[in-house]
Amino acid sequence: MIKECDQPILQYLIDITSESHENTPGFTLSFHFAKNPYFTDSVLQKHYQLQIGLSEEDPFDYDGPTVVKSKSFGINWNTGKDVTTKIIKTKKKKGPSAGKFVTKTVKNESFFNFFENVEQALDDDLEKEEEEKIRDDFETGQIIRDQVVSRAVLFFTGEATDDMDDFDDEEDDEDDEDGEDDNDGIHDDSDLSDGGGHETVRLGGAGGETIRVFKR
Repeated sequence: MIKECDQPILQYLIDITSESHENTPGFTLSFHFAKNPYFTDSVLQKHYQLQIGLSEEDPFDYDGPTVVKSKSFGINWNTGKDVTTKIIKTKKKKGPSAGKFVTKTVKNESFFNFFENVEQALDDDLEKEEEEKIRDDFETGQIIRDQVVSRAVLFFTGEATDDMDDFDDEEDDEDDEDGEDDNDGIHDDSDLSDGGGHETVRLGGAGGETIRVFKR
């Protein structure tokens, strides 16, 4: 998810906070940045709406609160600093300009696409590719909240990192025995209840250095 072009920007990341909504089930992720040459925002936010309760269509298929909608507000990039787009050259194949090179701006893979100014919700009419994209976005928000922010103290003490290393070792052993790999990463069964307060994790640094200080 984090690309090479994102790393210099993330050096300015100060805190990540997760805050539960007061009136509706859901939470907001806030990424706090020190003053930097890339964008003017000091905080980048993403809101998630949760569905809590049984489905009328299938009340027995309930696996806890799930994200059903997300909304973000974009980034105010400084000129020439937007890593979510790139300029490419293509050769025209048809028409009077055939053979000539033209430039166009296209989307670039970047962590900061996470903050694209869109509102997303699951819908029965969605194409499969679009539905998968939205589900990936929801899963990313859940992972940040449940595996990063909520475990900040464990990351600070090194216990979370040790757990991940142990998990990877166990998976490698199983892969050697079974001859196949059917696990793409760490799965967390932690609950997404909307009660919860305010937690903070510090992941980045300002002015070019990288720090790993966590608090809650």
